[in-house]
Amino acid sequence: MEKKFKVKKIGNHWYPCIPHERGYLQPLDRKLELLLNRLDFDKSEEFTFEFEEIGVIFEGINILYFDEKDILKFLTINDDFPMRFVVNGSEFYISSHVILTLENIYNFNFHKTSYRIHIY
Repeated sequence: MEKKFKVKKIGNHWYPCIPHERGYLQPLDRKLELLLNRLDFDKSEEFTFEFEEIGVIFEGINILYFDEKDILKFLTINDDFPMRFVVNGSEFYISSHVILTLENIYNFNFHKTSYRIHIY
């Protein structure tokens, strides 16, 4: 299955466009929202995130990896909490419930591998 999904701006916030159970899906981290707002030159209010699995690599351009402590917590508890991830030396957060949904739909292995992220 292809590992890509869209994010759309609704009102003042960016949300991942992924199938999920009824209820609230948290918007993206405020810092990530500010970055997307700056990248949204043509005001399309939509981006596609594509993930290229690259193994265990932590250096390079657009490499996404999660904080090891947060991965351990993610694997051991069911509570929703903000998970830290790093891209290009910048730290961002995303809801663990969003990560669980992404792993279930797209078979991500954030606990085993790194991904190069492409945004268009």
